[in-house]
Amino acid sequence: MPLQDGAAHPDEEWTIARALNLLFEGAAAAAKDGKEPTNRKVADSINRKANAQVISYETIRKIRQGGYTPSIDKVHLLADLFQVPLDYFRPGDTQRMYQEQYERLVQYRKQAEEVLKQAAQAQEENARVQYFGRKFGGLTPTDQERTIKFIKKLEGLEKMEEDL
Repeated sequence: MPLQDGAAHPDEEWTIARALNLLFEGAAAAAKDGKEPTNRKVADSINRKANAQVISYETIRKIRQGGYTPSIDKVHLLADLFQVPLDYFRPGDTQRMYQEQYERLVQYRKQAEEVLKQAAQAQEENARVQYFGRKFGGLTPTDQERTIKFIKKLEGLEKMEEDL
C-alpha cells in the first residue's frame, strides 16, 4: 500500500517502499521548488550515472507502492543516488537510527524553507514600505496632508466593509 505523502509513520513496519518514499520526501524538502523528483527523473539519473538502462521508472513506481521487491543491485543503485548507506533500506536497529536522522533532516529542511519564505515576504513588505516612503517624501507638504486624509478615508471604508 503506497504512503499518502511519503512520510514515515512510527507504527508502520519498515519496508523498502517506506524507506524510498521518505527519500523522495527528503528530496522534495531539499528542492528549491519543493517538489518531489518524478520516478522517471530518478530512473533517468540512475541510468545516466550507470551509463546503461539498469532501472525503469515503472520499477521505481512499483517499489514505492510496495508491489515489488527489488534486487540488492537495484537497492544499491537507489542508495547510491540518494547518498544513503545500503543499511538505510534494511530493517533493524541500524535502519531505525538512519530513519530517525533522515526524518529530522527532512523536518529541519522544511522548517528552514518556511523561515526563508517568511524572510522573503518580510523583505517584499519592507521594499513596499520603502517605496511608499520615498514617494511620500517627494510630495509637497500639502499633498502629504491630502494623502494622509485619503488613507484615513480608505481605513474608514475598510472598517465599514468589515462591519457588513
